[in-house]
Amino acid sequence: MCYQISPTSILIFGGFDRQNRTNASFVYNTSANSKSIERSADLPTVGSFSTMVFQIEDALYTVGWNNQKKNLYKYNITGGYWKVDEDFTI
Repeated sequence: MCYQISPTSILIFGGFDRQNRTNASFVYNTSANSKSIERSADLPTVGSFSTMVFQIEDALYTVGWNNQKKNLYKYNITGGYWKVDEDFTI
């Protein structure tokens, strides 16, 4: 998954690393003068994600699930970290 988090940065997270699901996150800087990709905080758990990411104020939200439960993942854009909203249940 990916989502633009600033005029020149894209957050890339989750997916597969050839064979397995990954909880890795990266920030890709698209600035013409300094293109780079940096590792960001990992997702709290590995799983599958919905195809939608929503931004509300300084946070991104997406629904994900694994074999145990569904989770609402929240990424703090300024802080650069993920957390699971423990009050979310489906």
